[in-house]
Amino acid sequence: MNTTVEQAENKEAKPTAILIVHGIGHQNPIETIDQFARTLIRSLEINLNCQVNLSHGLAKKKRSDGVDVWFDNYLRIALIKDGKALRPPIDIYEYYWAHQTEDQATLLDISSWVSRVTKGAKKFYKDNKNIGLKYDDKSVFFQNRKFQYWKYWFFVYLIGGFLPALSYFFNVFLKAISYIPVVGIPFRWFAQSFADSKLKYIANVIGDIAIYNTTDEKCRFYRIRQEILTGAVKAIRYLLEAEDARTEYDHVLIAGHSLGSQIAYDAINRLIHLADTNELKGYEGDHKEKLRLKLAGLVTFGSPLDKIAFFLRENVANKEYIRAQLLNNFHSFKQRDWSPGGSGEWPHKIEPVFQRLLEDLPWINFYDKRDYVSGSLDYYQHLENVDMKFDSKLFSFTHSWYWKSPTMFAEITNRFLK
Repeated sequence: MNTTVEQAENKEAKPTAILIVHGIGHQNPIETIDQFARTLIRSLEINLNCQVNLSHGLAKKKRSDGVDVWFDNYLRIALIKDGKALRPPIDIYEYYWAHQTEDQATLLDISSWVSRVTKGAKKFYKDNKNIGLKYDDKSVFFQNRKFQYWKYWFFVYLIGGFLPALSYFFNVFLKAISYIPVVGIPFRWFAQSFADSKLKYIANVIGDIAIYNTTDEKCRFYRIRQEILTGAVKAIRYLLEAEDARTEYDHVLIAGHSLGSQIAYDAINRLIHLADTNELKGYEGDHKEKLRLKLAGLVTFGSPLDKIAFFLRENVANKEYIRAQLLNNFHSFKQRDWSPGGSGEWPHKIEPVFQRLLEDLPWINFYDKRDYVSGSLDYYQHLENVDMKFDSKLFSFTHSWYWKSPTMFAEITNRFLK
């Protein structure tokens, strides 16, 4: 930032921070900042009619032992108009978690996880139907407020049989080509090497979902899930709990893509618990309202949260009405009542002793009909769903299109960054 701009900045106003949580796939460090910032910069220039100055910042952080120091990269965006700062700078951070799941799940692990999920989908299909009808689920499994049984069962058996079928046909193929005279053995070796790399990629992509959605504390993946979530909470707390004036932000916006939206959601839910028990520095006691003033909002795009609620939520037997209510209360951030029968059928109602903080936190969810991972979030409340209506062809898959969408970034700019 040049001297003229520094002098023109309002010394009283603090910057705004944006924390982006990436989704599944082979992510590299700082890649999420790059993807998000490029389109945001263009949006700021167009929608705010200003110039942009960029600078590289380092955030000094401490590891879990509280002693070892490391530095996190962030990008500072200064908005300039007529030689003066148009508004306080915008700092863009990422929460990088891909290294924690890389090569942790094998195809056998994933196959076992898929088997458990499909068993639950079969056992609790009536519950899934009822909860979907209750909240007007707009997914492919419902049409005109009617449950499409054949679509549901086709999907369950397709997903349940995909990995075993893939493994079976692959082994048959390798065995067949090994019988080709002379070239059979070397060709099989090359095919095996190529297939191993592709299967490893598939395992890492699907493995991200399997690992993070493991709720069984006895499973080895549960520890990884907890580490990912704890890391996300720490990344947000760094932005909320300023150690001194130099690291203080006026507002913090959280954005999550794909599985990153689930991590961001869970982290906010954890923050609510921390604030309620006075564990969040600067937001104790009567200062809890400051948390809502500091958090500018939540942005999700390509989010599978509804599909996770539909297929991967922790299912509870109807008789376990106490456990059902405790789970509902624990995962309380903007979540509707996920028990199929509803609270009216419980013998006893359990009232939480803690507050449902941040129910009025602005939440915008962007989705598209050809992004088969995402959708309108109907199992949550007090949020705005925005259909992107991408100009796509019949067999397009638009899950990564949001990153370059001028429409989405214009909405983010106008809502949170003016």
